[in-house]
Amino acid sequence: MQDLEFTNQLNLRFTCLRSQQPLLITMDSSSEVFIKTDDMELAGELIQSLSQSLTLEDLSVTAHFPQETENVNEYQSVRQQLSADMADNSGLIRNLVVRAEDARLMREISKLL
Repeated sequence: MQDLEFTNQLNLRFTCLRSQQPLLITMDSSSEVFIKTDDMELAGELIQSLSQSLTLEDLSVTAHFPQETENVNEYQSVRQQLSADMADNSGLIRNLVVRAEDARLMREISKLL
C-alpha cells in the first residue's frame, strides 16, 4: 500500500475545454484561493461564478497576466505615436490654411489695383 502525504493545501488541476489551456486552482490553509491560468476571460468568469454561487459581496482579487500587459504596453506606445503624428499634422494643416488665406487676400488686393 502506498503512503499518502496529507497537507493543508488543496490542489486541483483542470484543462479548459475551450482553449485547451491548463487551469490550476489552489487553496491554502489560510483559505486563500489561487486560480492560475493564462486565459484572462476564463479567470474572470470563474471569479464571477464563485462570487455569485458563494454569495460573496466583497471579494479581494489580484490578477497578473504578463503577456496581456505586454500587449497593452505595445498598444499604448502605438497610440501615443499616432497622437503625436496627428498633432504634427494638425499644426501643418493650420499653417497651410493661414497661408492659403493670405494668398487669397493677396489676389483680391492685386485685383483691386
